[in-house]
Amino acid sequence: MIAPPYTDVKLVEFSDRLELCPVGWYRDRLGLGKYKADKVGFEPHEKMFAKWNEIMGSNEIWVVVHWMVFSDESDKVDHAIFCRPGTTLEDAKKVFEEMEKFLDSSEPDKETRPGLIKFYNHLRTVAPYGVWITHGDAGESEEETRYTSAIVHSYSDQKTTETRAVYQARLKVLAGMGPKTVALMHNAEEAKDDSERTKLEREAVQAFFAEVATYWTEEMLMAWQRNNPLGSKWLCEFGKVMEAPERRLDPVEHELALNWLHRGYNLMTENELSDAIFKTNGQRIKPNTLKKKRAKLGLPGRPFGPRPKSWW
Repeated sequence: MIAPPYTDVKLVEFSDRLELCPVGWYRDRLGLGKYKADKVGFEPHEKMFAKWNEIMGSNEIWVVVHWMVFSDESDKVDHAIFCRPGTTLEDAKKVFEEMEKFLDSSEPDKETRPGLIKFYNHLRTVAPYGVWITHGDAGESEEETRYTSAIVHSYSDQKTTETRAVYQARLKVLAGMGPKTVALMHNAEEAKDDSERTKLEREAVQAFFAEVATYWTEEMLMAWQRNNPLGSKWLCEFGKVMEAPERRLDPVEHELALNWLHRGYNLMTENELSDAIFKTNGQRIKPNTLKKKRAKLGLPGRPFGPRPKSWW
């Protein structure tokens, strides 16, 4: 776990952890140009090299590039949109304009995976011959969309009773490391006023830092305090945590909450679940113990017991 000793940080909730991430200041830059496809595509050792050559060849293609210039003048390419051969300058300009609109928009989901996929699909309708899109460090093609960042969950994104229950179970597990942090994140999500939400989010950052005090090195603590000093409330909490036993997540509960639906644990009998957890975590947990953990976390699923004959 790394907490960057920067003034601007935010607390991000990933599917399997909470993490402090830097919020770097940057300027968006957008460009349009024409290049030989074999000069801007994939390298021979890369997975998509053959497919790229099959589609693009050595044709001249229009490319729209979005990159970020940071406060230290370093830069990073965020999106590269390669228009397929045959795309006219007029159509390439339309792609450029759509990218410009997207960057200027304030859509709440534009940095989430669903928001990006929605935008990418829209771009492919703007360019009549289609486009090939790369984002960050992950290659993306028409057939395969990959996204390097962990998916950030939102309280409001849970659409069904089952997914809401699993999400709440995940929060219960993460609260084992930072109960006050999770509570503040709940409050921030539910806040109606933007200034109140910002205040709660900043407090959640302090709470998280205090509640995982035993994980920081002395060097990191000193750097953090120079740039992000804690208030008296969280300094006291920091001291309490330092004196208390080190907090750790329950690995079995973490596995259940994280993969309850993904690995089909919700469909297993108690004995099948015990075997599955043993294969995954290397721990042999008694079925009755797993039943209690499931009840504690509030995880939904089929009743424990033999699989009904009509199950299939």
